[in-house]
Amino acid sequence: MFNVSRLTRWLPAFKRLYMLVAALCCAILLSTFYFEIATRAVAAPEEAALTVEAEQGGGVLLLDEGRPVAPGLNAETGRLSLTRAFLVTVSDGGKCYELEAMGGTVADALREAGIELAADDVVNVALDACLTENMAIAVTRVGRSYEVKEVTIPFDLSVVYSDALPEGEVSSTRGQLGVKAITYCYHILNGRIVSTEIVDETITKQAVNAVRTVGTRKTETVSSTHAYSSIRKNCVSILTPADDFELDENGAPLHYSKMITGIASAYYWTGYHTCTGKVPQKGYIAVNKSIIPLHTKLFIRTTDGCFIYGYAEAEDTGGFAKTTNRIVDLYFDTYDECCQFGLRNVEVYFLD
Repeated sequence: MFNVSRLTRWLPAFKRLYMLVAALCCAILLSTFYFEIATRAVAAPEEAALTVEAEQGGGVLLLDEGRPVAPGLNAETGRLSLTRAFLVTVSDGGKCYELEAMGGTVADALREAGIELAADDVVNVALDACLTENMAIAVTRVGRSYEVKEVTIPFDLSVVYSDALPEGEVSSTRGQLGVKAITYCYHILNGRIVSTEIVDETITKQAVNAVRTVGTRKTETVSSTHAYSSIRKNCVSILTPADDFELDENGAPLHYSKMITGIASAYYWTGYHTCTGKVPQKGYIAVNKSIIPLHTKLFIRTTDGCFIYGYAEAEDTGGFAKTTNRIVDLYFDTYDECCQFGLRNVEVYFLD
């Protein structure tokens, strides 16, 4: 039979053993708990020596090799994890910044660097892209400037043929330059001009063409012999010969010692006398003395008979005789008359 009295004697010993086992179990559980906490405190992908720098608001700021480390709880594993700061480089138009980040987006990094973007500025990565270690963010500043420059517009020369002038006679009007305003747009990247384009062209002053009018009216030919005095009013020269002379039906003198042909030019001048001491006037002409002696009495007209200078006297000379192949230089009163005459082939009749 089971001895109750003996069991009663052993009960105090079992009670002490039970308490000892219970105490040992509690010690094991506490050790396991503290070991888990310690393990979580340093559970990170890359173990490193951590130092405590300061305590703020009950939180502890950790440094990992001089960089901030933020502790956090992993929602999936329930373990404590550490997020280490990493470097991000930001370049703003040539100026570089280094930031320590633990996450966020490119927009956050620009805001942290105090960089504000204009409407046309360009960033090499999307603003909502997540920051990664050693990410290089480059901001390109895009700008434009405008400048207006004025340039001249050349004029053209128009030639008009008109019967309002005798055949071979020419009159001219001067042209005028025009003005055009050109607007240039300069494209600027990071403060440097990279391209230029024309965005507007406006004519502020129209060019006026020069006009040269060439006469086409035929001069009436002389049909019969007549005296020079009858056509004197149609001649340029205002001189009156001492003895009137006859012209044939073609308008050439009937009597002359010789006739030469060559190129005639025109000149005008005021305030001086000819080399023979006479006051210049229509009819006194300059000659090449090696061809026409001074004081020679002459009759001059163009070879086609359309222009009659008339009776003339050789009373002057000029440098043209040495530098050109012209044989006579006919005097006119104005510059415009000289321009209208220009250079023409003439017949020179010696009346002496």
